[in-house]
Amino acid sequence: MSDPLILHLGAHRTASTSTQRALRDFAAGEGAATLAFAGPEILRPRVTQVTHYCAALPLLWWTMTPLALWMARPAAATVAKRQDRRRVISEEQLLGTLKPNLLNKRGIYPSTLKRTRTLRKFLGHKPVRVVLTTRDYADWFVSLYAWAAVTTPLPPAVPLAEEWATRPRGWKDVAADILRVFDDLVVVDYATLAVDPRAILRELAGDAAERIEPRHVGRSLPAEALNQLEARRTAGAKIALEDRAPLLRQHRDAPRLSPFSPEASARLSARYLEDLSAIAAMGARVVTPLPIKRETAA
Repeated sequence: MSDPLILHLGAHRTASTSTQRALRDFAAGEGAATLAFAGPEILRPRVTQVTHYCAALPLLWWTMTPLALWMARPAAATVAKRQDRRRVISEEQLLGTLKPNLLNKRGIYPSTLKRTRTLRKFLGHKPVRVVLTTRDYADWFVSLYAWAAVTTPLPPAVPLAEEWATRPRGWKDVAADILRVFDDLVVVDYATLAVDPRAILRELAGDAAERIEPRHVGRSLPAEALNQLEARRTAGAKIALEDRAPLLRQHRDAPRLSPFSPEASARLSARYLEDLSAIAAMGARVVTPLPIKRETAA
């Protein structure tokens, strides 16, 4: 039996883009004979096009993943069918879009089950290993908010964070949905990158990861930059992603956004540890420097 196809689903703001760029360059250069890679360059334009149509016609939202995959099928299928090298498909938009992780009342990635079922149909019966990167809730919220605020008007951070912290759906629910469809799941805790910068690359590229240079992970906009951005938007200025880099340079040493109280941050960290333990108990392999319980469910 051939090695499983590696399906990297992100998530957003967990070093996905830097990982994808490193894999893309490796597969196009010295790793061409050992790695077949399909990333955002192949999949993102199709996902973006379908998202645009669904925004105009909301009743079509449920077609997004199937249609995006259908549009990307020729190039992605070429990777999926290779038998002579390691195969990786990586695109966080297949797990879901970023904005609902902030605004959906159910919680994070609410359409995971629908999307993974569609992915299973697209990929057929071949063995698939899913790699998912997760992040401590409070830290992740700040990164999501600071990124999404560049292009999307959002509610004020503090009240949104307080309400967001009470939503029921979390990482263990995302993992459970994936495991209902795929039986091979690796979860990499984002905190692992601080001690092992190649942790995600290693799960995706195997031994070749030692020959791939990890890329810089994009920083989040600090609080002052977000305040300035919102003031400009209120004054009628149009904001684009290109405005992010100058704001980062201007506010290089400014404090990070901190919308949670110390008590709320502690509760969210405790929940995150519990979720990682629950995911390990489901049978997934969890890569983390944190002290989680790893008992396997009976």
